[in-house]
Amino acid sequence: MYQLKKRLKKFLGLLPWQEDEAGQQKQIDSYFKRNEIKKIQFGCGPNYLADWLNTDICKSSDDVVYMDITRQLPLPAGTVHFITSEHLLEHITFCKAREFLKECFRVLKPGGIIRITTPDLETVIDLYTNQKEDARAYVDHIVRHFIPGVTYNENVFVINNAFRNWGHQFLYDRSTLVHLLEETGYIAIEQVLPGESKHPLLQKIDFRDQSGFKKINEFEVMVFEAARP
Repeated sequence: MYQLKKRLKKFLGLLPWQEDEAGQQKQIDSYFKRNEIKKIQFGCGPNYLADWLNTDICKSSDDVVYMDITRQLPLPAGTVHFITSEHLLEHITFCKAREFLKECFRVLKPGGIIRITTPDLETVIDLYTNQKEDARAYVDHIVRHFIPGVTYNENVFVINNAFRNWGHQFLYDRSTLVHLLEETGYIAIEQVLPGESKHPLLQKIDFRDQSGFKKINEFEVMVFEAARP
């Protein structure tokens, strides 16, 4: 049904952003009216979370709200309790990420929490010399699934793949991400494990933590939570 609607809108001459934004505010208003606790997921992909406002720039269904995080968020200030994004921040430039985090700060309520899951640059770089079992398993996984045919210096290919594939724009290490969160006003910045949180509503919401590649995900990513004062 969703694809049929897309084709109809294309036939009527609407541009992609016009057809997706047409019902955007209606979906947002409906969610805010129905939910006392406001929880927003940016870049949801296939990870549809019940009772969350699931948003993405590429909608997979009518239940996903179109959202371009490089623009001002069409959300009221000081209204959101929880925000999560998984494997999203690395897909936009550093400057755009700063603006996005400022926008998230704006829409969060005082005491609201943001959760960010993103690849750890230090882990990626360490692949060049790391010969431990978990690093070897990660390299083998990436080669097998994303760069088949590589038979030598696999770690070099995997490191380059992390920078060049999937539309990645900027990879963070811990200190850079923490500094960016501090710069944009967040406090109580804390690194947590994938799938874990001291906030019950943020526990077990990570898509890759629930998949068959849990160990690969745990090796690759870092997860930070922070609060708006």
